[in-house]
Amino acid sequence: TDVQDQFEAEQLLREDSEFANDFALLLNIKSAPGYPLKLDSFESRPSKNNEGVYLLNVRTIETDAGLVMCAAISVPVGRLDVLVKKVEAFADPSKDEKAPRNADLLANIDSITVAALEALWMEPEPLPDANELVWWEFWVSRADRGGRSEQSWIDRFEVVRDTLGLETNRFRLSLPDNVVVMVKATRAQLESSLDLLNTLTEVHKVRPCSIDLPHLDNVEQHDWMQLALDRVDWPEDSAPAVCILDTG
Repeated sequence: TDVQDQFEAEQLLREDSEFANDFALLLNIKSAPGYPLKLDSFESRPSKNNEGVYLLNVRTIETDAGLVMCAAISVPVGRLDVLVKKVEAFADPSKDEKAPRNADLLANIDSITVAALEALWMEPEPLPDANELVWWEFWVSRADRGGRSEQSWIDRFEVVRDTLGLETNRFRLSLPDNVVVMVKATRAQLESSLDLLNTLTEVHKVRPCSIDLPHLDNVEQHDWMQLALDRVDWPEDSAPAVCILDTG
């Protein structure tokens, strides 16, 4: 298959690399218009000897024929057989008399292609120009890698980012499934490093706050705060209260 050929070609390119046999390909799975994908069937949990196959993100595209759903999945080297076996079972003509195995997973799929940065880009506008230096919002995976991998995704990200010489800020936002990091780079730099893309689940545009409150005068600051207060729907005095302790 084309995907298997891509794996073999990538392995040849990485023979002398630090991560020669420790990489994944990003696959973009697109539904037929108007037919949703069965998302929970794409993943395969990691085991003691194997890394997992992970659903990274889901995007939708409006078309004249209906809504198209796109799913990005990460398939580690040596784990393509997980998908291949599902496709083969679905295509087996001996199963035609009854519903083929994995029919609910595969029947609505229009295409499966090898992808890169475009499968991680979550914004409606196009990606920046190849050589435009911009800030990006990276969502680095916190998924359990399984197998024999000793590096977490965030540790791998920091190693690769440092090797590429990409500028970052000190801010890190830890979420249950991701660590959000701001990085300054060109699109060409990102697309040149599969090792970097392997650590990510989503890429967003950095959106700075449009109101620079510290640089406004006192009267303007007061007006903005009053505007925010006016939008609050205050509870009754007898309403219950909840105290949240945030240790982050």
